[in-house]
Amino acid sequence: MAVWVAARAAEAEAIEAAAAAAMQASAAEEVVATLDNLQVDDENALDSAVSNLQRFLSESHSETEIYEELCRQQTYSALPVTDRLVIFFRSAFTQQVLASNQVAKYAPVLEKIIDGPHSQYQLLALAEHFCAVEHPELLSSYPILLKLLYDEDLLEEECLVAWANDGVRKEYAHWAVTDELAAKLKALLQPFIEWLENAEEESEDESDDE
Repeated sequence: MAVWVAARAAEAEAIEAAAAAAMQASAAEEVVATLDNLQVDDENALDSAVSNLQRFLSESHSETEIYEELCRQQTYSALPVTDRLVIFFRSAFTQQVLASNQVAKYAPVLEKIIDGPHSQYQLLALAEHFCAVEHPELLSSYPILLKLLYDEDLLEEECLVAWANDGVRKEYAHWAVTDELAAKLKALLQPFIEWLENAEEESEDESDDE
């Protein structure tokens, strides 16, 4: 009798252990599924925020009103603050970015978003993707776009030079910009980088002469 009771107890313990393991596995699967859903929702939320801001930009608004609406869309979409630049860039700039002088038009808003090297590198990555992937017909205009952003004090020389040296770029670049495209972009950017470096050397020489 004692043997039978011990056997039944051992069997019960085994069943409980199996049930606990099954519950843990199920919980893990639910966590993975939830994370996957969040990733999808984030992309959908980003697209929605861009669409909403594009509609807002189709009407006339002050730079302050535009920035407030951008912050509102980012907040309502439960997206991180770092996504504000992505939302605005995708909303404001079109294929006519050069012809319509969109950089100068929206520079006051970008000034409110860009607050250091990190956001400048983010801007460079967006410009790359914009010219190489979204609008490949603008590929050769990539350095022109960066020059316009530089002229508006939205990009600093140090960040541009660091970007051209690959190390920083690999950390921020969009995955859709292939190695082949990256090589073309780098070649297009090089004359601008050389111009920046030469201009700095000339400025230093003039300072020494004084």
